[in-house]
Amino acid sequence: MPVAVGVVTLVAAALRVPGLRESFFGDEMFTYEIASAPTLDMLLSGVRSDMEITPPLFFVLAWLAQKAGDPFVWMRVPAWLAGVATVPLVYRLGLRTVGRRAGLVAAGLFAMSPMAIFYATEARAYSMLTLIVLVSTLTLLRAIETPTWWLWSAFAVLEAAALYTHYTAVFVLVAQAVWALVTRRELWRRMGLAHLGAGLLYLPWLPGVLEDRDAPAQQAMARLVPFTPADVIDALERFVGGGPSAPLRSVPGRAGLVLLAVAGMAAVAGAIGRGARGHWHRPDPSAVLVAVLALAAPLGAAAYSAAGHPLFSPRNLMTSLPAVASAANPRAT
Repeated sequence: MPVAVGVVTLVAAALRVPGLRESFFGDEMFTYEIASAPTLDMLLSGVRSDMEITPPLFFVLAWLAQKAGDPFVWMRVPAWLAGVATVPLVYRLGLRTVGRRAGLVAAGLFAMSPMAIFYATEARAYSMLTLIVLVSTLTLLRAIETPTWWLWSAFAVLEAAALYTHYTAVFVLVAQAVWALVTRRELWRRMGLAHLGAGLLYLPWLPGVLEDRDAPAQQAMARLVPFTPADVIDALERFVGGGPSAPLRSVPGRAGLVLLAVAGMAAVAGAIGRGARGHWHRPDPSAVLVAVLALAAPLGAAAYSAAGHPLFSPRNLMTSLPAVASAANPRAT
């Protein structure tokens, strides 16, 4: 199985290489403007300005990377590395939750996902955020099994790092905490201390959070990403099987929608059949975690958008993609 995971990871790396040399587009121009600053202080000033409404971690990494060569290539390298590194970790998540074979299939699905490929070659934070959140999930699982102070400290650092990467990290981090406290109530003290530690680490950026919440770009986002039923369906189509620039109804077209519907109905029918044969049982907490994480970003983005701050777009759902790939598989060992 390690050889198969390695092959899938190499395929993922190859699929993501061509995008490294494409022209910068859209929000990448903001990354270039900020990360090409001569000094770190000037970079942080650019992140705090009205030009940007994203925390600073990815910009710092892009600033460091672009010193190695052509900035239009090297600013994308942190996202590329994160996108490739996520593939074997998707397998690891599947291995610890839904089974070995299912984990391998999940890694393959993530490796070939148009969404994952695109954001692994975009000079923005989404690929890095997905990796950090996934590592935090695996660290939480390890800390529950082996409750040492350094694992819980690492979990706190990863939570803070995720929030320093993108604000939408909060959706999955809250889902992790809720799952842990519901399934392992004795963890409340450790979880509380870990969240306190993450909060203290994040405290220096709190003024930036307040500034970004009221920034003019937020009003622009509300116009670009309206929260209507049609827009939600379109975003979900792009997220699950299409791409950032093309919904599933366009690529591969109606056939893709039909296949997705058939797969969904087959899964429901299989679950009903197992129940009818008396095979229903209390779900494994690890499998429940996968379902919770798969729903975390879509439900969190929907709730935040319904509160008057529209952000329900495919890229803001990326943190749930590894769990969606894992949840698409039946439990296997």
